[in-house]
Amino acid sequence: MPPITKEDFMNNVLETLWRYSVDFPVSREKGCNPDFTALVVKLLSDHDAYSIPVSIDNVYQGLGIRLVQDDFIAQGEEEGLLGYIIAIDDGLISEERPYSIVAAVRSTDPVELKRITAGHELYHAIYDMREELRKNGASAMSIRMESTSFDENEVIANEFAAQFLMPVAKLIDAFNKLPAKSVRVLSNIFGVPSEEMVKRLRNLGITNYIDDGIPLSERRQVCDC
Repeated sequence: MPPITKEDFMNNVLETLWRYSVDFPVSREKGCNPDFTALVVKLLSDHDAYSIPVSIDNVYQGLGIRLVQDDFIAQGEEEGLLGYIIAIDDGLISEERPYSIVAAVRSTDPVELKRITAGHELYHAIYDMREELRKNGASAMSIRMESTSFDENEVIANEFAAQFLMPVAKLIDAFNKLPAKSVRVLSNIFGVPSEEMVKRLRNLGITNYIDDGIPLSERRQVCDC
């Protein structure tokens, strides 16, 4: 069986990601408040990830994306960089599969923040990667999209991550079953930072919670990851 060419990668490996973006289009206009519920249900169902906490690894593996941890600061990257997604030529590693998509999260972050970053990068894989590769032509395999800026697309990627990791039906069900509506407990159940849980609850119009979560600034002080 001949090795996969760059064209094979473009036309076949990215096809699944592109299909999700076609079936579930998103508006990128400022203030559009996109609803990713249908896409999230489809992704989690397709890749046996409809558990709590959401199995990010199942989704990434099912889509053929490698999820890795990277110490950006040690490599001299800018301090504010949380993650990136990159299409690379790693033919030296595998002749059969010379091209791949890799999503990276910052290795020094608490696990809850790593999960948010991984969800954010998944949005870019679905909605941005194929177009970026086609747009960059011959240099496509060195394309790298970094999550540092706060343009509207980055805001939407953050919203996708929240909806992906805290699916509305699962979150409301868990919230209703809690005798004490504790943000700390909910954050632990869903594996997300307490700040992100508060934002998600507010976006859903839920306000009768107890905000007893541990801020990320304090989590980093005790993080052993």
